[in-house]
Amino acid sequence: MGCDLGWGDASWPSLKRRNAQFRFEQRDLPRNHRRCSVESVASLTKGGLNAATKSLAIEYPKKGVRVNAVAPGVMKTPMHAPETHEFLAKLHPVGRMGEIQDIVDAIVFLENAPFVTGEMLHVDGGQSAGH
Repeated sequence: MGCDLGWGDASWPSLKRRNAQFRFEQRDLPRNHRRCSVESVASLTKGGLNAATKSLAIEYPKKGVRVNAVAPGVMKTPMHAPETHEFLAKLHPVGRMGEIQDIVDAIVFLENAPFVTGEMLHVDGGQSAGH
């Protein structure tokens, strides 16, 4: 179930004129549509990041530029209080929260894989595969 943003067809031409430079925040929604779920907004932004990654990967390889993205899951950082770690670990099929080193390893992998471009590498303990 999605959410109707209430923009109508008239808004899309103005977005196209901006040449796909698009930033979406909940405050941009009409007031009566702010009830959209966090998951809807997260899907929109992650989908946009994935599309931009692929588009840029097609546009720049002849200039020697590879474009990839890393999509982290819930990481063990100061953002999450230690008392929440057990609960958050259960959100991942691997049964643990990610560590900063997991992200570092993913970036090093991408750096050392010169034939990889246009990829969104999910470093989320299988969460994006479904849980």
